[in-house]
Amino acid sequence: MTKADITGERLLRIAAKLFREKGYAQTTVRDIARVARMKPGSLYYHYPSKEKLLESVIDRGFNTILNAVSEAVNSLPPDAPAKQRLRAAVAAHLRANFEYGDYAVPGKQLLDRVPAALRRKYMRARDQYDALWRDLFEAASAEGAFRAESSGGIARMFVLGSLNWTVEWVNPGRKSFESLADAFVDLVYFGLAPREGERQAASPPLARRA
Repeated sequence: MTKADITGERLLRIAAKLFREKGYAQTTVRDIARVARMKPGSLYYHYPSKEKLLESVIDRGFNTILNAVSEAVNSLPPDAPAKQRLRAAVAAHLRANFEYGDYAVPGKQLLDRVPAALRRKYMRARDQYDALWRDLFEAASAEGAFRAESSGGIARMFVLGSLNWTVEWVNPGRKSFESLADAFVDLVYFGLAPREGERQAASPPLARRA
């Protein structure tokens, strides 16, 4: 990686963080240059505009999570049970969402800011990601994991929405992504009701952070 590439990556990280914390409209090129300790004119050598920085941030956010989850699922044996594949997908999403949250959050919030052609590109990527999860839920349903009358679409969107929100509350120093993935998949498979044969006991107060 060249010195210019390293600087470009650094600028992208700074821009993503500022877009997430301050908002895209409230973040100026001068803000980004000031944090990077460089002149605004020098920033334009790497990115010709703030809009191009936003495009790069959104691109990184979409591709990182899509690739992470795809690789996690594809690394399992073809005959792996649907529950194992779902758990791998959840853990990969959690990890990528936490490690690249500064890229992922602006991508979800600011998609309407990019030109229409780019928005269509990202919508296709989002549809591709949704199709990956739809396949996971359909495989679980085919194995008899869910009630016949259950709505896989609602469950899928519920899980994805919950996973995306974890950037605001997950503390990986207290719980691993794998243990959180177990909790998510248990909720999908069993809900909050006691499993058959289990005795319902009083639950401790819910913790504010996991």
